[in-house]
Amino acid sequence: MKKQAELIVDNLERKLKMISGGYSSSNLEMELEHMKWFIHHANLTVDTSQGGTIHSNRTGIFAKLIVFTKKVVRKLLKPITKIVMLKQVEFNGYIVNYLNKAHLLTERDDKTLSILEEKIKESKLLLEKEILSIRSELEILTEENRRVKTVNLENEVLYKSNINELINQINMMKNEILTMFHDTKSENERLVTDNSVKVESKQNELETKIKHYEQYMYEQEARLINRMENIRGEIFHEIKNNTSQNDKMISINVQYRASFYKKEKEMGDNIRINLGCGRIPKQDYINIDGRPLDAVDLVADVTELPFEDGTISEIYSAHLVEHFEHTQINGIVDHWYKTLKTGGKVTVICPDWTSMMKEYVNGNISFEDMREVTFGGQEYAGNYHYNMFSPESLTALLISVGFKNIKVIELGRKNGACLEMEIRAEK
Repeated sequence: MKKQAELIVDNLERKLKMISGGYSSSNLEMELEHMKWFIHHANLTVDTSQGGTIHSNRTGIFAKLIVFTKKVVRKLLKPITKIVMLKQVEFNGYIVNYLNKAHLLTERDDKTLSILEEKIKESKLLLEKEILSIRSELEILTEENRRVKTVNLENEVLYKSNINELINQINMMKNEILTMFHDTKSENERLVTDNSVKVESKQNELETKIKHYEQYMYEQEARLINRMENIRGEIFHEIKNNTSQNDKMISINVQYRASFYKKEKEMGDNIRINLGCGRIPKQDYINIDGRPLDAVDLVADVTELPFEDGTISEIYSAHLVEHFEHTQINGIVDHWYKTLKTGGKVTVICPDWTSMMKEYVNGNISFEDMREVTFGGQEYAGNYHYNMFSPESLTALLISVGFKNIKVIELGRKNGACLEMEIRAEK
């Protein structure tokens, strides 16, 4: 048992040197030497009857040894405790640093959300001003319309119906903006709770979506403004001329304008005509329409052109054939064929309903756009569609009246809400 006590003291001495980095206190060394001496001279015995308990014949010596051992252990544990405390402080520093970074990310997302809210508020104010402006213009048009006694009730009802449709479209645009705002706000709130890597990724994705929505709203606004201008022009034209839809369908008085004679003289024997030009004239062509619009060179009925047979070199027709009934279209195209010279060319552009239907089924064209392209905008008397064509049916129509060398120039070409096709042929 004496030897075991000496081994315990030696082991404590080695632990002390290992923990303290190879040096020890002089007091500790003295205490250890004292313990070694005490153990060497102590008369220690073991009482096997009490489970191997150590006893000493000298009173209180073993108790002193235990007290001294506790002191040594406590002194040996101090360096370990210091190391543990340093690690705890370092860990706490990492936690505080990470929380500061998370706070900075939260503040940045709050600023982004505030900027986005301001932009949406500005867009909302602009739209409200535009609505007030549109309503003011519509009130002026309504008052002017009342002064014209010859405008029939049918046109008045049609006018009000179109105005209501435009107001509904504007309200839909406002609802889309509000929905986008709420979706964006919810998305930002969700992203704030995520870690920094996911926040950055989601933020980039959200910015892309916002840019997409901004581009979409810009296109819708431009399209709506353009449509408003066309409607306003057509209504003023009908008010000015005091004509109804039925009056237009009865007869069209041929009017040769000064620009017609000038272009006819410049072209000589190479006469090129643009049928149904409306408000979109084509340079180097004689622009023909049944309405006396500013861009028209010759006011005439495109189904009864005032030209002799075999005198025209080229006919250009864009979005016109769909305005005629299927029982009329063969005779009209045959009339165009007869006015062309031998070798004369015709270009026909109209909606490509094969492509339109495919894209509608695939979800790339809305029901509203499909309906408008199929039946016309119907904002004024002449904007109604009565026919539809596929590339095969239009080609068959041209061949049936005598055209040859049919060439499909393009199919499914984007033009606003319409997917159009272009086909050329020769006499």
